[in-house]
Amino acid sequence: MFVEHMTDDTAAKYLQSSLDILFNIFIKSEEEYPPALKEGILDVIKEFIGISEKEFKKYFGKCFKILLQYLSNILNKNINRTLD
Repeated sequence: MFVEHMTDDTAAKYLQSSLDILFNIFIKSEEEYPPALKEGILDVIKEFIGISEKEFKKYFGKCFKILLQYLSNILNKNINRTLD
């Protein structure tokens, strides 16, 4: 993925806007975006964390809350079992 080739400075510069876009897609329904895309989004976020862990700490709480809500939702609705 392209993210792994970013410098720390570049990742930090685009981290917030990238996370906003990625999570906006991630929380959409499976009818709009398939599970494979959501798994890819999680991989990109993981790469951002690996590149710029210090910068990511600012966004950890928000990201954790979004992921926790999403996982709770799919478990409660018994959908998209590949992501739980």
